[in-house]
This record gives sequence, structure tokens and C-alpha cells, in this order.
Amino acid sequence: MAAAIELGLKPGQISGCRCNCINLLQNYPQGCYANCTYCGLARERPGAAEDNSFIRVAWPLFPHRPGCKKKSENWKKARVSRVCIIGQDHRANRDLIDMTSRVRSKAPEVPISALVTATLLNEDWLKQIQDAGADIIGVGLDAASEEVFYETRGKGTKGPHDWKKHWKIVLKAREMFGPMKVNCHLIVGLGETDRDLVEMFHLLKSEQIAAYLFSFNPEPGTVMENAPRVPIARTRRIQLVKNLIGNP
Repeated sequence: MAAAIELGLKPGQISGCRCNCINLLQNYPQGCYANCTYCGLARERPGAAEDNSFIRVAWPLFPHRPGCKKKSENWKKARVSRVCIIGQDHRANRDLIDMTSRVRSKAPEVPISALVTATLLNEDWLKQIQDAGADIIGVGLDAASEEVFYETRGKGTKGPHDWKKHWKIVLKAREMFGPMKVNCHLIVGLGETDRDLVEMFHLLKSEQIAAYLFSFNPEPGTVMENAPRVPIARTRRIQLVKNLIGNP
């Protein structure tokens, strides 16, 4: 909502701050094909896809092409420092490339990140995303271990995602985009141990891949809606460990 206000797509004012990084989440009437147990976009979550929240945030919907034109006209005025385009599944690949190209042509000074779904990507898709203008690739790994991944994102929850495929795409993106130009999103509180997270931080550092850390917060209507929220003390402890490993 803050980004929509900043770009003039929604009326309103943001008091005392600027929204300099714009996240664009692609949305389709059918919703997401995946069924992650913690995700507001999960296939089996009740309600219409356009009405559901994602990471407990409302995302106002705008038509792709008119919205893209309007956004590009306002980027310089809003002093946008980066745009992140978020794709859900295979329907989003071509739209992601199209949106990336449009942002690049309308606002060439604005760097672009692409937060991709690894399951249906390959080297060719990564190359097209790169050629369209994205300089950073993000992958929502989310789970810090293969076991937790299976239970929350993979076959254990009737989902399409595969741990090995995710890592194949992560490492290929690292090869193509360069050191610290790829990041993996990790969520604290999906059932992993602290050791799982520490080992993951070391692995990512060894590959020169950034770790982006999030804290589990249950979404109503999801499989994990009644799971306990992560204690703030654990979140802070894990954040500290990540920073110590990444910046010794």
C-alpha cells in the first residue's frame, strides 16, 4: 500500500518517511499453484486469491501494463532506488520479463531485482531475466533444511517444489549473476533448528550468496495458522549469528 501511495496509484500520504524500494507482486485470478503451509497465497487457502493477504500485508491490484506505465512516470519523482518484481509460478515468467524490460526502458537508472520461483525456471529463463535488465536474483528457499522444505513446501503438503531443483537454480544464478548478486530468503520458525540455520548461513557464505532473513508470523486460513509465532528473542539471536557469520 505504501508503494502504491508513493507512486500515485492510491490516494494518501506517508508521514515522515519515503518508500524508496518498490515491490511488485504479480497476481493472477487463479491464485498460486503451490500449497506452502505458511503462505497467504497457498492454493488451498480459503477465499479468492485477490482478497488474500501475503506476508500479512494487503497488496492493491493494478492492471499490468497501465500500472507499469503509471509507475514509470512517477519513479523519478518518488526517488525510487530499487524495484523488486516478484513472480509466483510459470504463468509469471514471461510477464516478469516483460515488466522488467518496461521498467528498464522507462527508468533505466532504477536497478531491478527479480524474486523468482525456482521450480519452473532453467538457465534459459534466467538468461532472459538477466537480459531484460535484472541485476539481482532472489530465490524464496524459505526452509533451512531439506526435511522442513519437504514438509512445508514440497510433496509433504501436496506442493510442486523440490529442494534439489531450488539449489540447482540458486547455484546457476550465482554462476550467471556473480558474487552477492543472488540471495536466498529464509524464514525462522518453520520447524528448523538453530543448527540448521547456522549451517545454512555458512553454506551461503561459502558460495557468496546473500541470506535474507524473515520471521514466521502465522497467516489466518493457512495450514500453519495456529502454529506459534517465533519468540522475538530467538529471532534476534539468529539475526546476530547471521551477521557475525556474514561479517566476521
